Amino acid sequence: MGKPVMRLTLTDSTDVSVEVAIQTLNANEVYLSCLESEITAPDASSIISEGVRIESDKYVFTDLSPETDYTVYGVCIGEKDIVSKVYTASVTTEEAKKPSVTINVE
Repeated sequence: MGKPVMRLTLTDSTDVSVEVAIQTLNANEVYLSCLESEITAPDASSIISEGVRIESDKYVFTDLSPETDYTVYGVCIGEKDIVSKVYTASVTTEEAKKPSVTINVE
């Protein structure tokens, strides 16, 4: 078995959420973290200890801020606890959705 590798693809975003598709090869575990881009990038051990363990091929980060630059960081672990490099994907959340109000005048 070779080194664990992954691909992160941003598949959807709103003003407060980001959906990420995850593809892996030679990986037994996957961890993700989503941080504002201005924050110092975490290392692999921080992503594993503080991130989210992913059990499927998609994950949605929620409760994000509108119009903000984010970076999704990912690592995967393969056989013999070999840890991959840190993979990244960048996204900017959309403008805040404004509530729609309808006034009926009779």
